[in-house]
Amino acid sequence: MTSLMFLALLLLSLACAFYGSRLMVWTGAMLAAMVFFAISAQAPLLVLLPTAIVSTYAYANPVIAVLLGWLILDEAVTVYTLAGAALVVAGVAGIFQNRD
Repeated sequence: MTSLMFLALLLLSLACAFYGSRLMVWTGAMLAAMVFFAISAQAPLLVLLPTAIVSTYAYANPVIAVLLGWLILDEAVTVYTLAGAALVVAGVAGIFQNRD
C-alpha cells in the first residue's frame, strides 16, 4: 500500500509540474496527514481480517473518491466513470463472495 501512495504522490507531482501550482499548495502537514492515513487505515485491519479482504480497500477507495467529488465538488460523472465504478464494485463483491 505504501508503494501505491508514493506512486500517487509521483503522479500528483507530475500533474502539478504540467498544470502549475494552482492544483494544490503542498505543506508538510498535508504530506504527514497523507502518510498517517495511508498507514493507519490498513494496519489494524490486517490483524483482524485476511489480506485479500483488506486489499479491496485500494480498489474501493477511488470509487468513494469519485462519489465524494461528485457530491461535494460537483464534478462531472460520465458514463465511462460509472462503468468503471461498476466493474470495481463487481470485482470487490466477487472477492467477498469467494470468502468461504
